[in-house]
Amino acid sequence: MHQKGFIHRDLKPQNIIIIKDAENSDNIKVKIIDFGYSVSLQESNYYNCGDYSIEVAGTPGFIAP
Repeated sequence: MHQKGFIHRDLKPQNIIIIKDAENSDNIKVKIIDFGYSVSLQESNYYNCGDYSIEVAGTPGFIAP
């Protein structure tokens, strides 16, 4: 996701699902869901706010310090 230029901003256990691979039941796939707070670094000023007044987004118990 970061390699594609996106930041999720609300990563928590409820937004991660684990599913069995349909072709091989011994394999699992981990998927991230709920991109409601995500931002595109290419389309935003996420790093260009000189006064550091960045909008806080996410779930309080899971926001990085």
